[in-house]
Amino acid sequence: MHRTTVLEHLERRAIPRRRNLRKLTDTDVQLAAQHYLGGDSLETVGKQFGVDARTVTREFRTAGVQIRNRRGWESH
Repeated sequence: MHRTTVLEHLERRAIPRRRNLRKLTDTDVQLAAQHYLGGDSLETVGKQFGVDARTVTREFRTAGVQIRNRRGWESH
């Protein structure tokens, strides 16, 4: 079942949705960026802060932190 279908069912039954809370604070993002800019990978930074690398990537993009190209990948 697609998540939008689930959300529609919840809405019809007036079941409140839980808030989507950030996993990293602004301070965490700043510290994580220092580690990343110092050479740590997104995966390593994520593990240091107890989050997935995708969460780190999303937070960095929001904060304007430049994401490095992945090794072995050409940017297009």
